[in-house]
Amino acid sequence: MTKTAPVIEMTPDGRFVDRQGLTLAVIGLRILMFATGLCVIAAVFWTMIMLLPAVLLLVALGYIVGRLRS
Repeated sequence: MTKTAPVIEMTPDGRFVDRQGLTLAVIGLRILMFATGLCVIAAVFWTMIMLLPAVLLLVALGYIVGRLRS
């Protein structure tokens, strides 16, 4: 497998091309995306924690009913 060399952007007179810095809009969008993802993960985790006792209760009830029927 061959590796390609990194591309360096230069002007015809030999100066390097200045890269544009991050704008405030890009930084704000990245923070917004991170915060949204964090909120989604927190909501999923909270839902899981809230449903866990009900699920455990139903599993125990099913086990008890299964043992009584057999």
